[in-house]
Amino acid sequence: MYNYDIFISYARCNDAAKWVTEFRKALEAVLHEKPEIQDAKIFMDVKDIEGGRPFDSQIEAKLKKSAVLIIILSEASLDPLRQWCQKERDDFIRHAGGADRLDGRIYLVNYDGIDPLKLPEEINRFTPYCFFERDP
Repeated sequence: MYNYDIFISYARCNDAAKWVTEFRKALEAVLHEKPEIQDAKIFMDVKDIEGGRPFDSQIEAKLKKSAVLIIILSEASLDPLRQWCQKERDDFIRHAGGADRLDGRIYLVNYDGIDPLKLPEEINRFTPYCFFERDP
């Protein structure tokens, strides 16, 4: 049914220091330790987009064939002027059959310390996971 177990949605500027790339590597390492999911496939655009084909149609096709969406939350990924992250979120929800069918299929990783009260309506019921805390 699914070609990818996980699709990682993020703003490219958040991977300038390779944080998202390293997150993916760490996630793959953890998944590969578990026999029942050691063959999990993770989609991330920088690694998995084929050259010579339209980017947007490839992204939509990969989203449609992904079981889980991990959203790397940041100011950039929630910026309405950066439409890719919003489009990925909207496409995933549409392909899932609507917002009421998302339980266990969307996970939020809080990259920028986003206030959960400021999340877009379609994902505000999900708890963001914080992987670090900033010094005051």
